[in-house]
Amino acid sequence: MAIACVLCILCLISDLGRFVVAGTEAASFSNFSFSVVEGGPLAQMTESGPWGMSILLFIVIFLTIIAIMLFRKRMRQVRLLSLSSILLVGYLITYAFLAWVYDAKVEDAMKGADYVFQITAGTIYPVICLILNGMAIHFIKKDEALVRSLDRLR
Repeated sequence: MAIACVLCILCLISDLGRFVVAGTEAASFSNFSFSVVEGGPLAQMTESGPWGMSILLFIVIFLTIIAIMLFRKRMRQVRLLSLSSILLVGYLITYAFLAWVYDAKVEDAMKGADYVFQITAGTIYPVICLILNGMAIHFIKKDEALVRSLDRLR
């Protein structure tokens, strides 16, 4: 869970994608902003940042920290991590939607010129967090089953 929390923080501060025109970066977007390179082919674009994505990640980080602190209440941990996983799936869907929207806007601004959208390393962090949350849920449930079976033996 701690590794998942750290990866969510890394995702929060890293770039999620960039638009490359003729081998040079023209624009990039992160959880807080859509930034255009000054003097580039997309300099006329003014877009607001994807704040909803950063809010989702803040909630996931908060839930993961709370789940870490509830180590004696395993079933609450499972519920919090399940909610965190649902929010991470929502985050990934939001990312895909915003990448599609920004791609359409860049295509309109470029008017037929060739460009490429590149996914950066920050995009894989939520997927890894989702896998780690699944593993944590599995092992917490396994630990809870072990504790309950030992209570029956007494």
